[in-house]
Amino acid sequence: MLQLLPILGHVAASTSPSSSVVMDFGCGSGRDIMFLAEEMRAQGVTSWRFYGVDHNKAGMANTIAFAGRRGVHAAYSFVQMDLRKLDAVRGILRKHQNDIKCVFGCRFLHRDLLAVVRDELPVGGVFAWSHFAMPADGRPWTWPHPSKSRDILGRDELVTLFADEFEVLVNVFESDSDHGRPLNQFIAVRRAKRHQTSDKASS
Repeated sequence: MLQLLPILGHVAASTSPSSSVVMDFGCGSGRDIMFLAEEMRAQGVTSWRFYGVDHNKAGMANTIAFAGRRGVHAAYSFVQMDLRKLDAVRGILRKHQNDIKCVFGCRFLHRDLLAVVRDELPVGGVFAWSHFAMPADGRPWTWPHPSKSRDILGRDELVTLFADEFEVLVNVFESDSDHGRPLNQFIAVRRAKRHQTSDKASS
């Protein structure tokens, strides 16, 4: 997500050097998180940590080797996690609550996960997501993949989900280079924080 780079650069410039954390949920091969790590390092940001989070058992060996080839192995860690297990997701977000600067994901959708990230991000934390979205003007989805409507974002879904306590920085629709499928590129930053997250309030 090219739009994310200048935003993270601004975050880095406006905060003191620290053990800041960026997480890629559903990192797959690690291409996106490595790109961010490389680019932030090129900007002189050397203290940040970059975490790839995925359920794939091969991810640890593969992404760590990839980080080594890209020269960012010292800044990268892999976390094997089933992102459908929301308690585990809350746990890792709360563990790094004081350090998280950004959580992002690309071409991966689990709606309950997005709500958890929304609720747990600290003030100043950046949420960024890139995923397939329905075409404009109510036109139907005509591409073979994703094949199920539940795997496709509604046109205003992310804007609605992050309407409270977040400032939307980017909300654009582009076509992917492979098949011309519409993609929603979305970035928002938390400006306020609830006194209690939903699970605390119900306890």
